[in-house]
Amino acid sequence: MTADVPQLDAAGGVGVRGRVYGRVIEFERDRKGRPVREAWTPGYALAVVLGALKFWKVMPFREAARTAYHTFRPPIKIVRIVEDNIPYPNGATTQGLNHALDVTFRAQSATAVWYVGIINNSAFSAVAAADTAASHAGWTEWTGYDESVRQTWSPAAASAGSVANSSAMTFTNNSGSSVTIRGVAVWSVSTKGSSTGILWATAIESSGRTLSNTQAFQVIYQVDFTPTS
Repeated sequence: MTADVPQLDAAGGVGVRGRVYGRVIEFERDRKGRPVREAWTPGYALAVVLGALKFWKVMPFREAARTAYHTFRPPIKIVRIVEDNIPYPNGATTQGLNHALDVTFRAQSATAVWYVGIINNSAFSAVAAADTAASHAGWTEWTGYDESVRQTWSPAAASAGSVANSSAMTFTNNSGSSVTIRGVAVWSVSTKGSSTGILWATAIESSGRTLSNTQAFQVIYQVDFTPTS
């Protein structure tokens, strides 16, 4: 973990930890170079409809429908897995921790949906505890992936002090050239490049990771509340 990013450790209490696992894949493309997805099934269609109704409770319907579509549509067809189970040290920001405390102990408005985006390796220097959605001087967001928005983090119900998404979030490089990424970040706003909302956490590797054209990066994100002695 980067030294200046806080991870809460508690003696005789509960520590807040995050885990990020990534993998690099190569995907199938059509004649125009676009990613090919698995076939639509009634299950995928139903998931999109139910997801839209769920998200509609906390956001405008158009945004809810778009979020559900990108979250629950069929996955891209994988040709091969280039590298799997890549661990990323994760650290919550002060802005994110303040939000969690305000929601839990001061009855402030909760963030209904969280989104994951990609930290660019270009011009990267460091992540910091003081990073916010509006200001993170040590890094920029890579917005050149094929998906139109930051990817929705849809965790299952918490169990044994942990919460995680079961279906990987996918970031497809179909830009026509290679790109080097450094890590991921978790926001409260879905729009690529947006500086509004809350930055919950960042997770980076010690060096950049190159994605060639026709490769994609997939992410599983987990938050653990772990009792410590």
